[in-house]
Amino acid sequence: MGNCLEVFKDKKKKQEAPKQNVHQSASVEESQDIQQDISNVNINANQDISKPINTQNVVAAAQSSASFGVAGPAQNEPAKPLSKAEERKRMRENLMFTKKEDEILLKYPGELNGKQFKLEGNKRCEIYINDYTAGGFCDRLEDCILFWGPSTGSVFIRECRNCRFVIVCSQIRLRDCHDCEFMLFSNTDPILESCSNMKYWCLNFVYPELKSQMDNCGLSIWNNTWADQFDFTPGQNKLNYTLMDEDGDHFIDSFKTVTHNIMLLQAQHLNPDLDLSQIDLNFEEKDQTPLVPITTGNLAKEAESHAFILFLSSDGETIYEIYKYFYHTYFKGKRDKYWLKETRETDLKEDQLSELLNYDPSDENYNNRWYQSAAGKGLIGMYLCSASDPNFANEIAGYLTSNHVELEFYLSFNKDAVTEQSKKFFKEYNKEDKGHKIN
Repeated sequence: MGNCLEVFKDKKKKQEAPKQNVHQSASVEESQDIQQDISNVNINANQDISKPINTQNVVAAAQSSASFGVAGPAQNEPAKPLSKAEERKRMRENLMFTKKEDEILLKYPGELNGKQFKLEGNKRCEIYINDYTAGGFCDRLEDCILFWGPSTGSVFIRECRNCRFVIVCSQIRLRDCHDCEFMLFSNTDPILESCSNMKYWCLNFVYPELKSQMDNCGLSIWNNTWADQFDFTPGQNKLNYTLMDEDGDHFIDSFKTVTHNIMLLQAQHLNPDLDLSQIDLNFEEKDQTPLVPITTGNLAKEAESHAFILFLSSDGETIYEIYKYFYHTYFKGKRDKYWLKETRETDLKEDQLSELLNYDPSDENYNNRWYQSAAGKGLIGMYLCSASDPNFANEIAGYLTSNHVELEFYLSFNKDAVTEQSKKFFKEYNKEDKGHKIN
């Protein structure tokens, strides 16, 4: 194939590390009963109140939340044993925040450990769930700011108004929401129904536990479909949502209070060694690299140069170092000129890979060695663009061949070929139909 570069070598497949098991503090039967109790909570929160958040409430909110694996205040005498009903009530209350107003509500790493969580009927609250969950529900929130850590399941957001969300999830589903903003990581296409004036940014948020929590949930940092919305009730004349290209600086201001009070609580009654200094959205002023690649997705941007790269997933650490180089060399502060359109990690079947490379394995006159090396293995793909640099793809090829001589990769830079290959790799191959057609 013309206008492409294939680099390969013979090597043994690296042994993959075993997946980390997820443990829950409650028995299976108790967890199922508690999750059922959560889903049965009904709250009416239609009252319109406007008051500033009382930051003094933050200490009380955190102290009322039972921590797992974090030392609390010493007790002078043994606590009275709780009955089974009282214990179940406490566990149930630890899995929800409901009917709160003007408070800062916190959940720390280890408190939820993969359980489902519920928010309902909260007003003007700042909510920080710094743990991984099984998903959950956000119902009838008003004027709230919410960070929700990684989840293995779906996060349902219903009847929320004028809220700001930072969410990392396997799937997100919105219904009857209006005037809300999302800084999002979603492993599957975001779904919305009967919503209006939704705004989406690619996730640009990091904290120390994020990577391990995403690993616990089986979420790959390369698989963020934040910009692939499916709207069940599309508007006739305009979209019900807008994709945003800038960094979302106002999210930084929204979380300054939360960050400050988390630091305050560290010193007062939680683990003083917990390092939360990385909580920051403003990467343009620091050397930090976003854990999840910042992509433009379906944003309409005209490009002069295109590059489609395939790597072997087994080289994941090296690939992330390459992404960091691309970010600091090209994308950081220059997204009007260079951008990362999409990334994805997936396994391709042999027939999919041969179609993607336009290669016939039965053709004895042409032996595609990169196909032989990559067939049946996990792949990580990147689609990079430049608006005005005609040498962009050549610079990428030069960097990879000069600085990563042991790395196997495939690089295509013909515009027509890249357009077709990226469509197949990012939009068609191995995409499940989650109740709607793939466009």
